[in-house]
Amino acid sequence: MRKKCRHTRAGWRRCGCQWVVTIGGVTHRLGSDEREAARAEKEMRRRGVVEDGETFGAVAERWLRGIEARRRPKTAANYRWAVEHLAPRIGHWPVRRITAVTLADAEALIAAEADLARGSMRNIRAAALGVLGYAAADRIIDRVPDMRAGYGITDDAEPARHLEPDEMREVLAKADGQVAPCLRLGYLTGLRPGELVAVRGSDIDGHVLHVRRQIVQATGQPGPLKTPKSRRDVDLPDAAVACVAGAGTGRLSPVLYHTLLARWHDALDAAGSERCGLHALRHSNASLRLAAGQDIVYVAAQLGHASPAITLRIYGHLIRGPRQDPEALARLAGM
Repeated sequence: MRKKCRHTRAGWRRCGCQWVVTIGGVTHRLGSDEREAARAEKEMRRRGVVEDGETFGAVAERWLRGIEARRRPKTAANYRWAVEHLAPRIGHWPVRRITAVTLADAEALIAAEADLARGSMRNIRAAALGVLGYAAADRIIDRVPDMRAGYGITDDAEPARHLEPDEMREVLAKADGQVAPCLRLGYLTGLRPGELVAVRGSDIDGHVLHVRRQIVQATGQPGPLKTPKSRRDVDLPDAAVACVAGAGTGRLSPVLYHTLLARWHDALDAAGSERCGLHALRHSNASLRLAAGQDIVYVAAQLGHASPAITLRIYGHLIRGPRQDPEALARLAGM
């Protein structure tokens, strides 16, 4: 903090000139009162304003407030969780000094210390780039660092865990009789876990299941679906219709997510299978659909994906097409 005048230091208290502080190349006027100016400077630094501009932590907090006002509570909580992992590493860094290498190094340290799954690391990167994108939109930085050069996270993630039909039949045979119909319906429809525990008998119309709600894991209460495409009609085979035959118009699952997950794990243990989450029912359904030769666009619509490209990215390795014959093209063209 300094006086923007030519008076001697002894004369500063008597003149009416402004106290100023230069931050990030911008000069801020703090008023003529020295005590008030010192307090204002302290507040600016507390907010994260440093000589190189605002810190990552300060920008992230503003970004999170905007996220919490616009997004679903669970989505906002996931972003806050990711920022909390980033804060000890780069929260105090001026956002102008964060590069792709800086971010990749922070991710490597987080992955090593917290032992997080690849999907969690992708969420952390998404949050970091979201904060930097907000900073770029606010003209705090010129542009977002380019992370496409292979820094840290790669696209060679392991395929989604799914159970083959023989293994799934054995697991369902070992499942608690109370929850077995619900687990079987999840396997035959590919519903998300929150959608599965929200299914009611009144949602069934003949051989069609109308997906209109989900149960929020954190609260146990009905909530909005993940995306607009999640609101969909799922075609049911006879075996799936039989799963809800005894539910009447009430809820099919007698328990909520965490209890259903525990019963699922018990069934996996009893069958000697490796433990996995309830999402494996969805992955297993996708593998069934693709093995049956269902069109990728139809599979995406049944699973509630925003586009077939998402289905192809997640489950493309499960597509089992016939042997490719180059001559078939000429025969089809009549040449």
